Amino acid sequence: MDRHDPNSVRIDASNVIITAREAVPGTVVVTEGWASFATITVQRWEPADDGYATLYGADGIAHGRYRADEYLEAAPKSLV
Repeated sequence: MDRHDPNSVRIDASNVIITAREAVPGTVVVTEGWASFATITVQRWEPADDGYATLYGADGIAHGRYRADEYLEAAPKSLV
């Protein structure tokens, strides 16, 4: 999944594409790691002064920095 292209191929075809802005706490999203992907539950976002925000999972670990208009895959059942 290309975080800049909402039409790119999803990692899991049953997921939906949302913007980072829509990934509220409790949403289950797919994030990219060094050589793999992880499915995490959004706990919170910490904004930075450069227009990005760090995504923290329910595990308390930072899972990447995103702009509000970048795309993520989300499990449809987790959307509020």
